[in-house]
Amino acid sequence: MNLINSQFVNLSLAPQQKRQALKARQPTLPGYDITPSGKKELKGVGEGDRYIPQRNDDQFEYAHHMLSGAASFIQNESVNPLNTSMSAPSSPVKQSNREADIKKKLMRVKSLGDINNLNLEDENILEDRIMAYKKGVAPQAPSGYRNQPLVRYSTINPSSSVKKQTRRVTSTAERILDAPGLIDDFYLSHTDWSAQNILAVSLGDSVFLWNAETADIDCLFELDENTPNYVTSVKWSADGFFLAVGLSDGRTKLFDASQKACLRTFQSQSSRISTSTWNKHILSCGSRNGEIYNHDVRHSQHLISKFSTHRQEVCGLDWDSDGIRLASGGGDGLVCVWDVKYMSSDTSNPLHVLNEHTSTVKAVKFCPFRTNILVTGGGAQDRTVKAWSVANGNLLRSVDTGSQVTGILFNSDFQEMVTSHGMPDHVLKVWKYNTMQMMGELKGHSDRILNICQSPCNQFIISASSDETLRLWHTWKMDESVRRQLLNDIPRKRTVLDKEMSIR
Repeated sequence: MNLINSQFVNLSLAPQQKRQALKARQPTLPGYDITPSGKKELKGVGEGDRYIPQRNDDQFEYAHHMLSGAASFIQNESVNPLNTSMSAPSSPVKQSNREADIKKKLMRVKSLGDINNLNLEDENILEDRIMAYKKGVAPQAPSGYRNQPLVRYSTINPSSSVKKQTRRVTSTAERILDAPGLIDDFYLSHTDWSAQNILAVSLGDSVFLWNAETADIDCLFELDENTPNYVTSVKWSADGFFLAVGLSDGRTKLFDASQKACLRTFQSQSSRISTSTWNKHILSCGSRNGEIYNHDVRHSQHLISKFSTHRQEVCGLDWDSDGIRLASGGGDGLVCVWDVKYMSSDTSNPLHVLNEHTSTVKAVKFCPFRTNILVTGGGAQDRTVKAWSVANGNLLRSVDTGSQVTGILFNSDFQEMVTSHGMPDHVLKVWKYNTMQMMGELKGHSDRILNICQSPCNQFIISASSDETLRLWHTWKMDESVRRQLLNDIPRKRTVLDKEMSIR
């Protein structure tokens, strides 16, 4: 009996004394100090912080009570009056083993963090490992609980969808070029940028070439000062070697830009050529009388067909990237889509006639990364940008831009679109293609923008305005970080515009 009491005397100490006693019995590694060092760099294996459990005084008092009760239980068990055995009540060895089992059970219950449900008679407690990794043992948080540090972190760091919508658009021009004599006419096409990085600009009766790499300026040709004619349109071939120049008298001149030589002249009508576009060796020209003339520049008999659906001046033309469809816009507010297989036939009926616009349609552009999508922009009375499916002629989306639309460009890397505007805003607007959400505005012109064109690298835009200036914008700047971000931002969900391209 004295042996039992002497073994439990240290476990019956007050909580503060017991902590000091436990600290004195902590094992140490030879040659190392367990107490954390004040040094900033820890190099030894045994150095570092100690794990100090955190328990309140109620838990220590409860443990003290249970240990005291266990001691009484052992003591009472040894003098049980119902024990009629003639042998000794309990041997010191059995009593010592009983005490060791109680200690082990208590330590395991404490390590499991469930001291309030202590059951010293549970034999399964000894089978649990202390400091063992387990799955699904963490208690569930109460209903409505929010981790405050997590809440603060999520507030400071916006979601990825918000980050994708905050692309910074450079709103200032990289360079400003003077363009004296630029004719203020909404219907004309004054600029075009070639695949050889040469910008062609029409200024009154002259055409100038600006080398974007060297900044050199050359005059390609000038009209006779004694004639009332003027340049109405310029358009480079796909390879950038040949330039088609439309004139106010209905003629179209074909130049070899490198030689500064006029190769030939086409004339099939007497009204001005407001716009033109290339499809390999076929040059399509839109005229003031509402007709579209298709020339095969390889043959002496160059005129192969004529389209006559528009009732007013044709001021917008564009071939799709596959060279299958031609889209046209005119002063009558109509948008017509033509098929290349009717190019050499007498049939001139378009595939689709789109009549949702309420004023002149000059901005006509096929989407380069969604070739089945045509985007058009209306004039001052319409002011909308509309997306069409050329497969069936359905209107997919319409957005009110708030001002006259004079041009449309696309960028495949950023999946974005730029529109140029006349009255009353005279700005350029950057749009996200999938959502038609405006990403930013490019301001600087003091009068309406007449034309826009894109560099061969697809990063720069040139805008020509009635204020007689050309402004160079680095709208889609690409570097390695931007390229990685664009790869991560590729949309994984199909939009309404994408579904129109499905094969049925």
